[in-house]
Amino acid sequence: MKISLLQTKQNLLYDFEHPSYIPPKIRMELASENVLRTVQMAECAAKDRCDYIITTEAVNFTGVPMDIETFNVVEPFGGWSFELFSGIAKKYAVNICAGLYNARYGMVYNSAVMFDRGGCIEMVYDKVNLAGDENKMITPGKEYMVIDSEFGKIAPLVCWDMQCGAAEQAARMNADVIFCPTWGWENGYGIPCAADNEVCIAAAMAVPYNGSISGARSPSEIIDRQGNIIAVGSRTDDCIISAELI
Repeated sequence: MKISLLQTKQNLLYDFEHPSYIPPKIRMELASENVLRTVQMAECAAKDRCDYIITTEAVNFTGVPMDIETFNVVEPFGGWSFELFSGIAKKYAVNICAGLYNARYGMVYNSAVMFDRGGCIEMVYDKVNLAGDENKMITPGKEYMVIDSEFGKIAPLVCWDMQCGAAEQAARMNADVIFCPTWGWENGYGIPCAADNEVCIAAAMAVPYNGSISGARSPSEIIDRQGNIIAVGSRTDDCIISAELI
């Protein structure tokens, strides 16, 4: 299975260090800009004949602070971002795991949405373990999930899930590989998670708005079940990271 990770540089909406008021119209424009850039990268990866594409977490994020104004402009489930990723999946017969915020039944979720080669939604995993201010606005998911694929069992997880024992849960569910859209990847825990649980991990990391991926955090990585890093991204820029896995 050939996997491609889409690592993207965050824009002003992701300025967690110095959050400021952004009018709703500008929020939507910036969110659209980020989605379109990610979709363009997805098309490039698809043309390179990969089997799975994984985006970073919440590519349609509507900004900080996480307040009622942010809540009100979150994209509804099945909205235009969903349609764009579905279109790429169908056009190139590629599977996509897209990190998307979405509003359903008056609640907002931080999800990993799995599109199959026909562009249909195959699974929606809602992030179970919320971090920081997410708890003000996001509804947590209720369960971990695995999906059967032509390459084995895949468990989608999102960011903070990885630091809360979710990899172990996925392994107990016989997952062969974990797909992880994230803003906070750290191979300090990621490598042991892979090796200890004998599960491959593909983590698509975002580059912070205010600088590079630094400190304990790591760029996007593909790790085999022995804990070996077989592909890694840049610490500063947008990039597509691809490797054969399983």
